[in-house]
Amino acid sequence: MNPKQLVGLDRLAVEVQMVARLARFALSTRPRSAPRPRSATSRRWRKQLKSAGALRRALVDKKYTRFGEHVFFDAFSPRFPGRAFDQVIGSAIGGRAAINSGLLPYVILAITDRCMYRCEHCYAKEVLGGRDSLSLDQLKELVDRFQQQPAGVIAFEGGEPLLRFEDLLRLCEHARAQSEVWIATTGWALTPTKASLLAEAGLIGATISLDHYEPDKHNKFRGNKKAFDEAAKAIALFTQAGVFPALSACATRDVVQGDGMMRYLELAHKLGAGVVQFLDPVPTGAYLGQDISLSVDELRAMQRFQREVNTLPRHRHLPAVSTRASLEDDHTFGCGAGGNAILYVDPAGNLQPCPFLSLSTGNLVTDGFDRVLERMRQLFPRPAAVGVRCPATTLGGEIAEARGRCERLPLPYEETRHICRGFASKPLPDVFDS
Repeated sequence: MNPKQLVGLDRLAVEVQMVARLARFALSTRPRSAPRPRSATSRRWRKQLKSAGALRRALVDKKYTRFGEHVFFDAFSPRFPGRAFDQVIGSAIGGRAAINSGLLPYVILAITDRCMYRCEHCYAKEVLGGRDSLSLDQLKELVDRFQQQPAGVIAFEGGEPLLRFEDLLRLCEHARAQSEVWIATTGWALTPTKASLLAEAGLIGATISLDHYEPDKHNKFRGNKKAFDEAAKAIALFTQAGVFPALSACATRDVVQGDGMMRYLELAHKLGAGVVQFLDPVPTGAYLGQDISLSVDELRAMQRFQREVNTLPRHRHLPAVSTRASLEDDHTFGCGAGGNAILYVDPAGNLQPCPFLSLSTGNLVTDGFDRVLERMRQLFPRPAAVGVRCPATTLGGEIAEARGRCERLPLPYEETRHICRGFASKPLPDVFDS
């Protein structure tokens, strides 16, 4: 079973199914608790149809990648068809911030702070160590609490989650009934047996870190001479086991400039990846305080690259491309930090808006799950139109300044509340109902 890009009638058949689903959601989300004036009902339906149209446009420049019985769009969205896909679509078309309608589309749960790499950009640099801060039972409890919201996708990472392999298996088995299960990994020491066991435990997809098309540059970036070979091997092993293989790259200027991204994609095609996710570097973790962010022009160029690769016939053979700049553009989904699209739990149990915002509303284990999550809801009540630049870039200076006053990252709640005070008043992106 290999990833296959759908074209022609095959793609059209999937589009017809999705359009029918979008229309059904748009016409079925009117509250039934009380009668509404006909004019108000008509306005609401028009807004919902507008949201459905914006969502449809957001999918136009995505490739549809068939893997087994499902279609994948990127390394972030739920697969189609599936319950998580329906939940996310229903929330968006209903014009509601997902976190306030109960849904958490994508939860990243770091299960270990152990890692054999020392990556140049690591956002978890300050929590890396030689231990596991949370027990398996504590992690299962977090999974249960998130699924009560519910959680569409739960992704396990670290550190390196494969270093906690037996617990990772138990967590996949525990989460599989209520959420789609992914992992983010370097692929370190993966074997055919381990890949098969993960697939049997319910793992749906694996996002494998590969940051450069030249092996030596990737190895240097990751601080390990075996990094490139381990990542390449993992793609093949996950594919053979029936786990969807995706690649994720920190798109530094060395990759973005010239023909770097195309060279990366040609390598990804050769390795057998179904999707490539390009994440532009942001000043967080090991990059905190550094001038590494891409310019607006470079981010716009990444958007154009995604559109061209995903839509032009001459690029049909290449894997799908997903860029943060396109996903979070004001004309699509905007910034989904804080649970509107994504939440991140670090290895100690601290709840962060996303992996790249080194801010926290508290520790889910020691400060009370409901209290900490409610704080996040209040700070990030809806998706935000923030322009093409990631908020981790625009807030990087404030975070770096506050870091000097605090013991370690992520910043505590009081600092977080001050830095994120403006998110609640930002305008909504196009997909969501205003």
